Amino acid sequence: MSLTVKHLNADTTFLITLRPDDGDLICRGSKQSPAFTILIDPWLSGRTIIGHRWFASAEHSVESCISHLSQLDQEPDLVIISQAKSDHCHEPTLRQIPSNSPRTTIVAEPKAANAVRKFKHFHHTKIISIPEYNSKRPQSVLRFRIEPLTEKGVAGEVSVALLPARDMAGVHNAIGITYQAPTAGLSSGSPSTHLSQATITPESTSSAPTARPGTQPLPSLAREGVISILYSPHGTPYNASLAEYASKHLHIDTKTPNSRTLTLLIHSFTSVQSPWYLGGNIIAGASGGGVALAKKLRAECWIGAHDEEKIDGGVIVKFLKRERGMVDDIKRMVRDGGVACDVRDLEVGGEVVLRA
Repeated sequence: MSLTVKHLNADTTFLITLRPDDGDLICRGSKQSPAFTILIDPWLSGRTIIGHRWFASAEHSVESCISHLSQLDQEPDLVIISQAKSDHCHEPTLRQIPSNSPRTTIVAEPKAANAVRKFKHFHHTKIISIPEYNSKRPQSVLRFRIEPLTEKGVAGEVSVALLPARDMAGVHNAIGITYQAPTAGLSSGSPSTHLSQATITPESTSSAPTARPGTQPLPSLAREGVISILYSPHGTPYNASLAEYASKHLHIDTKTPNSRTLTLLIHSFTSVQSPWYLGGNIIAGASGGGVALAKKLRAECWIGAHDEEKIDGGVIVKFLKRERGMVDDIKRMVRDGGVACDVRDLEVGGEVVLRA
């Protein structure tokens, strides 16, 4: 199976495409692989306003690789919105998704879900609020069933979990995503739990899926062949909630070197700091938590997010201090912790493909 990540803008809008095991005979014999696609924090163009225009506003300094979501090869199965602020929950961009789309489900942090409902664009049944993760409450993990490729196959699953940090600014949460591919029951070999290091390829994402989102629970993620993603554009601490998620949901034993690893970390490289009375740390960056996460979870690949030097406006600008994390320095810091992590700074339109 494979995971493709495409950077749609210079900031933190990503398209994730998940595909089943290439070794499955049904996939080999078909021109179209049943892909499951996830669009994250879509903001393609236009100005965003935080609070009030006089306080903080921003627009892209680099054009997105597409000008409209209709230019995607297919409507996404899921749209994940990590927070309610308009650079993550951008109404004009979200309205580019057809309101009557039979395919797309909006999955959002609770405040973001409320914001999307107020748009009155999508039917209320298509908007799902992500509960806070709690290992004692199985329903706190959203599960989306992917139908088996044949009657003899096994169903797949995409799961989504919210890991809050409860910081003053209210931005330092994380979204956990996992993928178990559906099978045809005809695999020529058992799937591997270890993905090769990422390589950039111009691979197309035009294949049409046979899967549809659902909410039926599936077997434990202890099953072999799981892709795991942690998305935290503002950064998040390795707190009790994240430790519990890593241990009990991802089955990562941080104390055992040969334990499972995190497939992909999407986290800021650049740190942005404001005075404590304006919220304090806004973006943690590599030095503010990203390196620690990559080492703790033994991330196989780390892609930078929320690092665009945007055209900022408002009074807050003069109070902000930015510190750019450089890829070579980040690689060295992670490597010094004994983790061979492939660190990538994707350009607009750039792709990374991870293959099993």
